[in-house]
Amino acid sequence: MVKLNKLKSVLIGEGSLLIRCAEILLQRQWSLAAIVSNSAEVLAWAKPQGLAVICPQRSADIAIALQDLEFDYLFSIVNGFLLSEEVIGLARQRAINYHDSPLPRYAGLNAATWALIQGETHHAISWHDLTAGIDEGDVLVQVPLAIAADETGLSLNVKCYEAAIAGFQQLSQQLEQDQVQPQPQDLSQRTYFPGWARPWAAGFLDFHQPALQLSRLVRALAFKPGYRTPLAMPKLWLGDNWVAVGKLTILNRSRPEPPLPPGQIVALDGQRLVVSTATANVALSDLRTATTQPLSPLALGYQAGRSLPALPEPASLGPLSETVARHETFWRRRLQRCTGLTLDWLVKDQVTDQPQLCAQTWDGLDALAPRLIDQVRQWQAKTSGGEAALEPALAAPEHPLALALTALLGGFFSRLDRQEGQTLSFSGPVQRALAGTKTAMLFAAFVPMELRCDPDAPLGAALGNWPRNKPSSTSAAAMRGICKCGRGACRMQACPWPSPG
Repeated sequence: MVKLNKLKSVLIGEGSLLIRCAEILLQRQWSLAAIVSNSAEVLAWAKPQGLAVICPQRSADIAIALQDLEFDYLFSIVNGFLLSEEVIGLARQRAINYHDSPLPRYAGLNAATWALIQGETHHAISWHDLTAGIDEGDVLVQVPLAIAADETGLSLNVKCYEAAIAGFQQLSQQLEQDQVQPQPQDLSQRTYFPGWARPWAAGFLDFHQPALQLSRLVRALAFKPGYRTPLAMPKLWLGDNWVAVGKLTILNRSRPEPPLPPGQIVALDGQRLVVSTATANVALSDLRTATTQPLSPLALGYQAGRSLPALPEPASLGPLSETVARHETFWRRRLQRCTGLTLDWLVKDQVTDQPQLCAQTWDGLDALAPRLIDQVRQWQAKTSGGEAALEPALAAPEHPLALALTALLGGFFSRLDRQEGQTLSFSGPVQRALAGTKTAMLFAAFVPMELRCDPDAPLGAALGNWPRNKPSSTSAAAMRGICKCGRGACRMQACPWPSPG
């Protein structure tokens, strides 16, 4: 048995649950060797405590940072990093992970939300051994939970949070007394939900489904305004737009007689929209726009007796949203660190109120533009068998004309803006293909593309940066300036290309 005054631990993760668990350990006279987190909330708590803080950028950084530390237990709590076997093996006694599900069921992410969608009546949280297999380790402590008939994703997550704290109290006591009894998981009962998994029809309400199934979906996905929903917002399709649905109430448990076609509006007022489903009528309320602004059902312009627009290809919306979701974290992080054009070289035209190049900048363009065009001509001459010299990098087959021109424009903007890096919005075949669908408004028309070019380097030097900068193997079709907005995030704004004439 390890003596209490020698128990040392490392906590990895984010959020208030990690803080509460750390406080429990400190109250029980444990020693915290380090806190590994990039969470502003965690860092704001840990630093005044005088605790060692590690802020990794990659999973590999964690192994390097912890390799010289000695500690008994490693706790992974709401941790987004995939920990290597090397990191797991650094703990002298155990590496332990928190999971918000009754393992082996609902392994993966967003377990509470999926449990509601699947119609579960019971749930649990688990503290388990951390192993190379995701959520496969022996269960050390499991706290059961009841799911109420009106349970929501938010309320069940709160229950999981409270159960996690209670379970950690129990776990820490068992570790101190060397009374942990690991229970192997029956992996034949395992279900797994990856982070990119999305519900049927990407969260749109399909009124051909039973009312109870729609109720589960809305309750699982409906979070308070200001919360980022983990999977998707429950949505109502309007044909050329959509609105978020905050609440769905089943009005009658049996189908009305005579039965109404699914999706027909039964009644509406300033508070709710009553719609028929495959089994019963439901009332939709707390409607909001895509920007979370409250919306009256009367503002939709519909009347009782009219059928709502049919959802186009609902079976394909889920897989399509899952394809996009696989890359969502990458693009969100890139947006958060984007560098906008200062646009100091644009002035407002007093007549048209449109941005125009100032005279001083235009004088510079007279010298830069011919050089940019000359680079493109050299590329054309080289690829067509001409004799014009060209940098070797541009002659490679992965550099089509559109990509080369985009790279040169990056160097061009660096000269104008006197910045080494800019973020431009990029639209390639993937974005254009989505734009041609009936549900185009669900997906970003542009993704952020980073360009890193030395403003004092030769214009052709931008070509060497292109393989690192291009967001995919697609060709560039449109670029617009990205401007910064508040709270560390960014939004893409169209900036008309000015004309000197």
